[in-house]
Amino acid sequence: EVRSIARSRTLTALRTLDKTRKGILIGFLYESGLINTQPIVKLKGADISNAGLRKANLSSANVSRAILSKADLNSARLMETDLSYTQLKKATLVSAYLLSANLTLASCEGADFSKATLVNANLDSAQMQRANLASIHAVKANLRSTQLEKAQLTNANLSEANLMRANLENADLQGANLTGAILSGANFRNANLKGAILDNADLSFANLTNAKIKRTQLAKVKSLAVAIMMDGTLFEGEKHGKLTHGR
Repeated sequence: EVRSIARSRTLTALRTLDKTRKGILIGFLYESGLINTQPIVKLKGADISNAGLRKANLSSANVSRAILSKADLNSARLMETDLSYTQLKKATLVSAYLLSANLTLASCEGADFSKATLVNANLDSAQMQRANLASIHAVKANLRSTQLEKAQLTNANLSEANLMRANLENADLQGANLTGAILSGANFRNANLKGAILDNADLSFANLTNAKIKRTQLAKVKSLAVAIMMDGTLFEGEKHGKLTHGR
């Protein structure tokens, strides 16, 4: 009953506070140990939109299912933070530290993650259409089935990341490092992969229709089995072979 009252009062307060005071309240809850891994105050449905949380330390906090749309989380420390199912539409997380953070099924459309650290982060099935992920450091991140249409991924480090069945249609991946990445079944239709590094990447069953990519970039991929090539034809070899269907 005490927890229920505390949660009710917290949600009510957040609805009435301006962005600065929202940030102060969240910081107080965190420092008091009320929203940590096993939270006393659950923030499900909490309106933290537009909150000023720049450089805030919320490592290992549980903010799952909270509303953080347009929040300022630039340079915030979010290591192992639970952001699953959270609404982060148009939030700014520039240079944020999200090592091993959980963003499963988070709604991040139009959010700015540029230069953020997402090593080992879990973004399984997250909605990241039109998000800015330029120059992110996301080695071994899980982006399985993530929606990345029209996302900005220029110079992103996605080496050994899992992008199986991710949707990258019309995404910009110029200069991205995809060394050893799992790209099986990913959709790269109309994506820009100029200068992207694909050494030892698994592109089996991937869709590369109209993708901007040179044949030489595919020379060291791990697999192109049953991939749809840039001209719409099906690649039938087990690996890169002679790339007879590429351009």
